[in-house]
Amino acid sequence: DLNLGCPQRIAQKGNYGAFLMRNLSKIEKLVTTASKGLSVPVTVKIRIFEEIEKTLDYVRMLRDAGATMIAVHGRRIDQKNSREIRADWSVIKRIVEEFPDVPIIANGNIRNREDVEECLRFTGAAAVMSAQTLLDDPTALEGGGRPTITEDPEQSARSMIEYISLVEKHPTKMACIHMHMHACMRDWLAEFTDLREELNKVPRRAKNDMSVACSLYREVAEKVEQRILHVKRTENRTVAIRAPSFREIERAAAREAAIAQQREEETALRDLENLSEKTKDKHAT
Repeated sequence: DLNLGCPQRIAQKGNYGAFLMRNLSKIEKLVTTASKGLSVPVTVKIRIFEEIEKTLDYVRMLRDAGATMIAVHGRRIDQKNSREIRADWSVIKRIVEEFPDVPIIANGNIRNREDVEECLRFTGAAAVMSAQTLLDDPTALEGGGRPTITEDPEQSARSMIEYISLVEKHPTKMACIHMHMHACMRDWLAEFTDLREELNKVPRRAKNDMSVACSLYREVAEKVEQRILHVKRTENRTVAIRAPSFREIERAAAREAAIAQQREEETALRDLENLSEKTKDKHAT
């Protein structure tokens, strides 16, 4: 699978991901070489161009070069903010209509199960793909009655406990585990700052021992779950209250100090003006 859709700065610096769209002949050579030289199917993920015809030509080139399945993110390379810029499903729909011989995976605007159904209905795509949404909430596309994190906040911790069990069977990099723990439990870790600190100490305490790391990560997730349940039970609250960061506290203190100083200066100025008026009156009499 060739990821030709990454729009991040690191991809620009390394000249890979979506930035290869500036050199379509290189992409064509990559896909052709891979499809001819590998014994497995070659799939590709891309972003769209501003011009629909250029996008269609791009997909046609990939198909002819040997791509057996194409995932299409419905945003341009300059449209990085997925929370503010909607993916263009109409472009994906046009691609599906133009290339019925190639399975097209729709990517973008997939936030929940309803989005999945609507995207499939509208675009006619063979499947959908979701990225950031599932990093933040692995339960977002759940079906079959299982509650999502939005519906049941302690699921953020329970999902990570389940995730750690999977990691024990299928090891991965500790950095990936750490990132997922922070992404999924971010809101509550911002409230339970002591548990956030405990989480951040895991890599150092584990000393590259994955078994120890998984045990420590599970322990943090279990503590987060218990804290959330306590908040629900005692405060009837299901939304985290983010504790201010040290920088925010510093800024607030500096702002209050500046306001206090301004008030002191204004008071001193008023006292000076009053003294000046009294002096004038004295001289006048």
